[in-house]
Amino acid sequence: MKTENNIEGFTKSIIKEVGLETPSTDFVSNVMKAIDVENKKVVSLNYQPLISNFGWFVITLLLMGMSIFISLSNFQSSEIFLILDSSYLNKFNEIDFINNLKFSTTFTFSVLLFAVLVVFQLFAIKHFYAKKVLPN
Repeated sequence: MKTENNIEGFTKSIIKEVGLETPSTDFVSNVMKAIDVENKKVVSLNYQPLISNFGWFVITLLLMGMSIFISLSNFQSSEIFLILDSSYLNKFNEIDFINNLKFSTTFTFSVLLFAVLVVFQLFAIKHFYAKKVLPN
């Protein structure tokens, strides 16, 4: 109890000696300027979409072209599998069902389109991050 009183007395005497500090007259304006500078840093980031308008135009043209090709062609999706040599699979009786696979044309072109778009997206993301990490 006695040490607490000594500490309190010591603290009070130190505070009386130091006195109160008052901020400068332009303290508020300096703080507001600092906040304004921070806001400008945040606002200075420009939004750029991952796929540009030209990219969407190309994707639309590709989709339209594939749709027209599918509708005008007499292409059978099973012909793709006839080109592949699967004779080595005859050794496995359990895997013989692969020769009898038949996919619809829509499914085949959907898978092909998905693969093309995945590859396109990978290159676009790589380009986007390379540009962001290594500024010109």
